[in-house]
Amino acid sequence: MATSSRVILTCLLLMVSRVNSEVYTALVEMEELLETEAVLMRTLEDYITAQEDRLNQLRRQAGEYAKEHEEASQDVQAYLSNPINAYLLVKRLTTDWKQVESFMVDDITQGFAENLTRYHQILKFPSDEDLNGAAVALMRLQDTYKLDTSSVARGELNGIQYSTELTGDEWHPVQHRAYRSVQPVQELNGIQYSTELTAGDCFELGRQSYNNGDFYHTVLWMTEALGRYQDESNKTTTKSDILEYLAFSTYMQGNVHRALKLTDELLEILPNHERAVGNKVYYLQDLEKRKKGQKRGEDGADDTPADEPYTVTEKRPQPLTDLPERDLYEMLCRGDVTVPDSVLSQLKCSYVDGGVPFLKLARVKMEEAFHKPRIVIYHDVIYDSEIATIKRLAQPR
Repeated sequence: MATSSRVILTCLLLMVSRVNSEVYTALVEMEELLETEAVLMRTLEDYITAQEDRLNQLRRQAGEYAKEHEEASQDVQAYLSNPINAYLLVKRLTTDWKQVESFMVDDITQGFAENLTRYHQILKFPSDEDLNGAAVALMRLQDTYKLDTSSVARGELNGIQYSTELTGDEWHPVQHRAYRSVQPVQELNGIQYSTELTAGDCFELGRQSYNNGDFYHTVLWMTEALGRYQDESNKTTTKSDILEYLAFSTYMQGNVHRALKLTDELLEILPNHERAVGNKVYYLQDLEKRKKGQKRGEDGADDTPADEPYTVTEKRPQPLTDLPERDLYEMLCRGDVTVPDSVLSQLKCSYVDGGVPFLKLARVKMEEAFHKPRIVIYHDVIYDSEIATIKRLAQPR
């Protein structure tokens, strides 16, 4: 029989079968993107092969030219006195060179470019909006589960493995994340789920945050990008670009001293960077105003030391009744909301048949999750083959 989590997944698939999802949230759409990537990989490999064949042909021609030219240079008059040599020299610089020029004029590139244009018409490609949505989704995950930026960049996420136990006539789930505060059977923290991010990947996450006006996440991811940039040999971004975004976002976060320090570092690399020069003047004026007490406290926050790191910090605990809805929702996702023992003690797990004769032979596992409102969870109610059928029917929609 299938696990309860797969039953919940099946129900969700049925509920959203008519919903139009963004590319980055829909499994079927993402599968199509993998197919698009496979086609592009084959195209790129074919292009590289064709270019290598062309370059090998040019290398052979260059070798033949060099060999003949070296021989002629040893005794120019004797070489040219030979009519065969004179003929071959003229031939090399006429018909032979035209052939070389045809190899140098890259018709191959034009053909592949036309193919890529056609692919954009028939294959699914993500849009810039999809890139932004995927970045925002990753940072929402980071915030909800309070994940360290460096850990996410290493491809590490937090996960918990669950199991079930069956005893006598009662079925006992060891843990249900949304309603239980019981210690999980096995915690899997720091598991490698995905590819490690490069400095360029982190830079793009920071840039997307910047474009959204989210300077908090811009600082987090640009700081991570800067740290990774120092250690990478194959660099896909520049230190000056990282520093430019990081300095201004740090200022917008209220840390003028650190913004000024980062701007100075940028100006050491690019002394004539127009925006950095202007920002430095502005930051110095801002600091002077703060010293005079003209600006300090306007935004309700003091400036922080230049070297203070930015991290995702824990908020001070509050009573559940005082929490904003989003904070409560994030706590539920993390499994931080606990049900009082007085309520838990009244919840039971049992086998039920609902008065259906057939189910008397195959009773269903029912878990009471809450009484008011009444919430029950039925476990292992359909087979894997039935789940596969529902998924197959839902997928095209």
